[in-house]
Amino acid sequence: MVDKICGTMSSYRNGGCRCEKCRAANAEYSRKYASLNPEKIKEGKRKQYLNNPEKTKTRYQEWIKNNPDRYKELSRLKEHRRRALLNSVNSEFYTESDIIKRYGTKCHICNLEIDFNTPRSSKFKGWETGLQLDHVVPLSSGGSDTIDNIMPSHGICNIKKGDKIID
Repeated sequence: MVDKICGTMSSYRNGGCRCEKCRAANAEYSRKYASLNPEKIKEGKRKQYLNNPEKTKTRYQEWIKNNPDRYKELSRLKEHRRRALLNSVNSEFYTESDIIKRYGTKCHICNLEIDFNTPRSSKFKGWETGLQLDHVVPLSSGGSDTIDNIMPSHGICNIKKGDKIID
């Protein structure tokens, strides 16, 4: 892949051209390579960790510190996948923004707007109107952990609903 103005992506990797066009081309190439070679990527990360475990842990802790919201979101999704595996149901990767784009910003139970500025944990005041992702058919009842079975809800509505199935 050659850029007629700036040169090649290899010049980007070797410290050459750092323009936005070359950066985007390199990012696209890297994403495509990773999707086509997941085992090589996994093995490379494993070798990197084995060669420098302290450096890897430090970089991960730094990433968590710099991206607390993203880390919390990924932790919640990891917990959903874990519960889905325990209940032997289907699971797929999704993000909160995927759910919001698909279903909007209203609670699917009471049909009122969700307040995204309130805390989501019941440890804090005002959590009742905050966002929670609700499994329409609960995992415990055989519902899947997929975007088709998850809708946005208020924290209090989700807790009151419990493991009931609402149509």
